[in-house]
Amino acid sequence: MDIPEALRSLNIIYCNIAIMTPLHSFRVCRVLCIEYSYVPISLKHLGKLLHLKYLELYGTPVDELPKEIGHLRSLQTLLLVNTGLDELPPAVCSLTRLMCLMAEGFKRLPADKMGNLTSLEELRLESIVGQSATQALVAELGKLTRLRVVNITFSEELEESLQEALVQSLFNLWGLQELALSSKWSQQGSAMWGDWEPPRQLRRLIIKGIIFSRQPRWINRSCMAHLCFLSLAVHAVEAQDLDNLARLPELRYLKLDGVSWPPRYDTGPDDFRNLRFCDVGTMLVFHMGAMPRLEELVFGVGVLLEQCPTMDVIEDLDLGLDNLLSLEQVTVVVDCSGATAAKVQEVEAVVMRAMENHANRPTIKMERVCENFILSDKEQEDLVRLFLSSLYVCVLLSFSDALKRKAACSSSRINLMLSSSHSCGCFDIL
Repeated sequence: MDIPEALRSLNIIYCNIAIMTPLHSFRVCRVLCIEYSYVPISLKHLGKLLHLKYLELYGTPVDELPKEIGHLRSLQTLLLVNTGLDELPPAVCSLTRLMCLMAEGFKRLPADKMGNLTSLEELRLESIVGQSATQALVAELGKLTRLRVVNITFSEELEESLQEALVQSLFNLWGLQELALSSKWSQQGSAMWGDWEPPRQLRRLIIKGIIFSRQPRWINRSCMAHLCFLSLAVHAVEAQDLDNLARLPELRYLKLDGVSWPPRYDTGPDDFRNLRFCDVGTMLVFHMGAMPRLEELVFGVGVLLEQCPTMDVIEDLDLGLDNLLSLEQVTVVVDCSGATAAKVQEVEAVVMRAMENHANRPTIKMERVCENFILSDKEQEDLVRLFLSSLYVCVLLSFSDALKRKAACSSSRINLMLSSSHSCGCFDIL
């Protein structure tokens, strides 16, 4: 028996092949997977593998992706990652039976033809370059009504008009279970996101590069009962928002970035029942029975900033970390802005003491942010002196303004008296 002719599945992984049997020899091959093969692979006869259902080229340089790839009418899964090619050929969009497409590392995509892939259920695209390509893809997305998984990274800024078109397309994706959108540029969220009604079966929601002014109203138990993974950025987070998150019955992963937070949030036995990972920007106080399955906790500590819990607050307040019975890892993010190195170390020591008695002996990681803004003792003294000088000047200016207002008020009263007297004829004798 001729092995190439009978072969149904061919997997080449971490293999440097100098000479390879021509692909057209594998006539009945259903699966072709080539990963991390550093010798360039020729796909010249790829279009002759008419029975191929699964094609994966991962971390493998290829000389070209021939337009004959469009002949693979049986192909259901196409994974192309870091192949060294700049362009994904438009012929890919003629694969009407394709159910899964992953394309990463390409600079150009046939975005305006993506709507032809009507059988697509999973779409993963990275680095959508160019404003026109972004606009085309956002519009075509609404035609792919069978999509269950959407994971797209945009290189362009998602301005308001693009976000509105994107939300309009999402209205058509009623079978969506996972939505991950990422932009390399941060942009204010469009108000139209508030009108979106996520499918009830949505399980993963990840949005990066879009900052919502408020947490969307549809993040609640009735609309997202099956949500288990959430990563979002909200400018102003309120206690009610955290209440809504705490009641999501299947939530396992929560990462919530924000600028404005309530000073603290108390969690009780009925909150976050299934949460395994928690990263929020406010101080959490854990009461008995809170977060019974939490394994990893991330929270911030400010040396000087009021936005984060400070050293004095941590020393005086029992955060209830002992009540987290499943805790395995704690990451503390220390904001060093405007503090001295000694003060930063002191804060880190206080945090360590606050957690060292936990029964599970969790792994504790300290991460510093804004470390470039740590001041020397002299720099901090100069900063304090400058602040006091500025404060003194402000007081003098305020006092001066008060005197001027008082003088102006007195002058106004005198003028009013003179005017009144004149109108009564009191000065006619003059």
